[in-house]
Amino acid sequence: MDTTLVTGASGFIGSHLMRKLKRRGLPARGVSRQAMPGMIHVPSYGPDCDWREHLNGIRTFLVSDGDALSTHELLSTLTSAFGRKPRSIPVSPAALRLLGSLAGRRPAVERLLDSLEVDMSATRETLSWEPPLTCSTGLAATAAPR
Repeated sequence: MDTTLVTGASGFIGSHLMRKLKRRGLPARGVSRQAMPGMIHVPSYGPDCDWREHLNGIRTFLVSDGDALSTHELLSTLTSAFGRKPRSIPVSPAALRLLGSLAGRRPAVERLLDSLEVDMSATRETLSWEPPLTCSTGLAATAAPR
């Protein structure tokens, strides 16, 4: 049986996923930037991080809040969570590509214009996964004063 590697396993969604995997008797290893007992400590998820030793026999499950939002919808939801009125200026993808080319940032612009949606259908089917929060609830909790 494959082992599941959960990045961000000490975070809110990652910890929920770890508990669900363990309840189903599925082998899982958690990864965290914080040194924690029973977790693989990876201080940086950056490009110089070598994952090879951790990926042998690993199956990938993707998780998200389940809401497929456009960038505009995400920013509107986020600004509303902070109690502000969203303001945005519509710019065509062609204009963004041109500006990205002129700034030498075309690959970054292409990544932003491409779909950023996470397909978590395999996670839903295999683990009966449902996100613990909706996007708007999670952003409201993030924006709430502590």
